[in-house]
Amino acid sequence: MPLSTDEKDLLNRSPTMEEKIEIISGGPELLDRIEPLWEELKIHHAETSVYFSEEMRARGFETGKNAIASKAKHLRVDIAIDLIEKYDIAYQKMMRS
Repeated sequence: MPLSTDEKDLLNRSPTMEEKIEIISGGPELLDRIEPLWEELKIHHAETSVYFSEEMRARGFETGKNAIASKAKHLRVDIAIDLIEKYDIAYQKMMRS
C-alpha cells in the first residue's frame, strides 16, 4: 500500500528538538556521569583563557567532584543527551548551601 501524504511528510521532516535531545535531572548520583564533559570543558578553558590557573589545570575530576559534594546541601545535576547519536552533550549543576 502506498504511503499517504502525511506519512511521507513525517518521513521527510527533520526531528524536532524534543526528538533529538532528552534532559535528565538528578543529584550527586549523576556527578560521575559528567566526568568526560567536565574534562573536555577543563581542557577548553586551559587552552583559551590566560586566567585559568595552573592549579585548575592540575585539578582532577575527583577533587572537583568532592569539593562540589561537600559544599552543596542541595545539588541538582541536569544532563542533555543526544538521542540520535546516543551520548551526553551538556550538563549544568546547581548548588544551594
